[in-house]
Amino acid sequence: MRPLPLTALCLLLSLPVMAQDMTVFDTYNRQRNAITRTNMLVLGGWGLGNMAGGLTGVLTTPIGSEANYFHQMNIYWNVVNVAIAVPGFISARKRMGRSYDIPTTFKEQRKLETSYLINMGLDVAYIGTGLWMQEFGNGRPQNQRALLKGMGNSIMMQGGFLLLFDVASFAIHRTHWNRNMKGIFGQMQFNGTSIIVPIK
Repeated sequence: MRPLPLTALCLLLSLPVMAQDMTVFDTYNRQRNAITRTNMLVLGGWGLGNMAGGLTGVLTTPIGSEANYFHQMNIYWNVVNVAIAVPGFISARKRMGRSYDIPTTFKEQRKLETSYLINMGLDVAYIGTGLWMQEFGNGRPQNQRALLKGMGNSIMMQGGFLLLFDVASFAIHRTHWNRNMKGIFGQMQFNGTSIIVPIK
């Protein structure tokens, strides 16, 4: 049986389900949440490391210098990263033991992939903003130039990391889906009026 596209399958799943053996789906969802939990650890680790390095840099570079502004922005930016990573980790951990019905399984996968794709676009915008700040600073007075170039360099670096992070996270989740798709679809049959999940 040829797998249906994810969107089409979500529509079909609105039909009555005759029988369900949710073991395959529960395992898949648990693994997906474990991946998300690990990703949040990576993001949180990057954030904490940058905050520590930024604080050290702020204390050891001249106030008002380009380097000082660079380290300041690293601190500000990664406060947000940690604020995202901690609740994300806690949420993924709580979902580890949750049982999802079939439509929710596909909905969560689609929502996750969409969020990473949106984030990739934002990451490119961050990098572009940092580059613009750096270039715009060239024609400004010394104090403004230091601020724009220092913070611009930081935003470029942080945006670059987030782009790599989001691309890698998307690829890992997509690979996980592709690896398990055959087993998931193998649990399902469509008889024209309903979706049947055989009980083993």
